[in-house]
Amino acid sequence: AAPMSPRHLALLGHRLASPGATGVGRYYTELVRGVAAAMAPGDRLVVASTREAGHPTSLPIGVDHRTIPGPRKLVTLGWALARRPRVDRALGRPDLVHAMHVWAPTPTRARLVVTIHDLMPFRHPQWYGRVENWSFRRAVAYARDHADLVLTDSENEGRQLVAAGIERGRLRVVPLGVDNGFRRRPTVSERDRVCAEYGVEPGRYLVAVGAVSERKNLPVVLRALAGVDPDRLGSPGLLVIGPSWAGSERVEALVADLGLTDRVRFTGYVPGEALPVLIGAALALVHPSQDEGFGLTPLEAMAAGVPALVADAGSLREIVGDAGLVLDGADPDAWAEAIDSVATDAGRRQALVEAGQRRQSTFTWPRTAAATVAVYDELLAR
Repeated sequence: AAPMSPRHLALLGHRLASPGATGVGRYYTELVRGVAAAMAPGDRLVVASTREAGHPTSLPIGVDHRTIPGPRKLVTLGWALARRPRVDRALGRPDLVHAMHVWAPTPTRARLVVTIHDLMPFRHPQWYGRVENWSFRRAVAYARDHADLVLTDSENEGRQLVAAGIERGRLRVVPLGVDNGFRRRPTVSERDRVCAEYGVEPGRYLVAVGAVSERKNLPVVLRALAGVDPDRLGSPGLLVIGPSWAGSERVEALVADLGLTDRVRFTGYVPGEALPVLIGAALALVHPSQDEGFGLTPLEAMAAGVPALVADAGSLREIVGDAGLVLDGADPDAWAEAIDSVATDAGRRQALVEAGQRRQSTFTWPRTAAATVAVYDELLAR
């Protein structure tokens, strides 16, 4: 059947004013852009969030931004406890609501699509606060009982969602995309300037990207680094990019205990334009996460022309395929050997770079948006 036209769609996000550099924040930004581009004459697109400081900065022309009235915590508590207030009136009574992140139930009479990126709080409740875990469980239960279709990022998470009670027939796997900024090659002078600013030597350091926390499992790479000949890498030999979260002080203490103070540098948050340059100038990305619902960072490294060394955890093996080195996240010796091989075997490193280029090219944001709009049309045609 042909999709209904004109379509009135509402995309609901959480903290749209400051999506930041997180995967979910990038998903909001890119999905809104892609869906807006797919709108036909007469279609209406509303993007909404609960009340927050600031206004979404990067909304495309013609997109109507709405705020759900009432204090954010009170609204989400009402959704979680009483499934009230419904969002329909605040959103201008859309035909379809897409909750782009499952942080709270989304009560609506419209057709409902919910994206559940991963079930981390189910698998690792210790990584989250009590209220966060409770709200997430309510939101997943609501999606299980009320969503017309549920989107997720990987086949691995799809299997987890089926195990959590969502029928396979209501699930659609829509992979994320890689930002084109990672595919752009900087000039040599731009690369050298950014590397000098962060105190690293191009091609002579490993890079790790993500919040410094227990979940990211950096100790396995630190122990591996302690076993790698310092001459194989520059100084520092490991650049850790990302904010400090719970558990970061233990990571920093381990750096000192292993005598790696001169060989590891923590940058904190790095602005968007410098990040692809720092990844692309590295010898390799190390990504030893304990769990990932998708694994965007290894794909970004591949797009930037750098080999990805990842842990065999969560969806990482599925996402990198045979284009990265998939290693045991609990075996520092395996990581030391892999680091040594990319540092000394130029042929092997180049083969990984070329395989990575082929692999990442299939993950684009326009493809993510097109697959998502196809889900909307499938629902609206019913």
